[in-house]
Amino acid sequence: MPKIDNLEPCSRGYHIARGPQVLEWLGPELWTVEVRGTQIDHGDKLVVAQARLLKKLPWEPVMFAADCAEHVLHLFEKRFPNDNRPRRAMEAARSGEAAAEAREAAEAAAAAARAGEAAAAAEAAAARAAAAAARAVARVAAMWAREAAATRAREAAATREAREARVAAAEAAAAARGNERKWQFTHLCSILNRLTDAE
Repeated sequence: MPKIDNLEPCSRGYHIARGPQVLEWLGPELWTVEVRGTQIDHGDKLVVAQARLLKKLPWEPVMFAADCAEHVLHLFEKRFPNDNRPRRAMEAARSGEAAAEAREAAEAAAAAARAGEAAAAAEAAAARAAAAAARAVARVAAMWAREAAATRAREAAATREAREARVAAAEAAAAARGNERKWQFTHLCSILNRLTDAE
């Protein structure tokens, strides 16, 4: 790709996501990349003057989303034992039905982007679709933690104990979301390690 001067994080240069931020940018394609020239370490991303895509990895975002859903499915099923829609959706994804549809949609979005037809919209839609399930799963885990902590808070008196319960609820929700994001990132890393080791 052509060299870019005057690098500026989030504005100018090639941005290489790393660490947990990768979860926010997952899309239909993952590539190994080689970087050269000026580099700015911006914590969760590396901004570089030159980048070259080396190899497209055989990435299956629908399967990753199914893994994330399965990881917290027991929380949903405990609360709604008669609602089997999430389990059926996960099974459809694992069977390949949803994966084939998502792959076709992702390929169409990528083709549109390459052709220059609404490139920004296609890329953003593909990235949002691929990461939506993982974010939704994290929100479900946090929701259960918030509900449990909120229940405890409502039962507490409207005194110092109530204030402490509200703080505990917020901390429990943040911890649940953080723990789920850590699991998702660790799982993604294990998948990526397998994909790159297979090269």
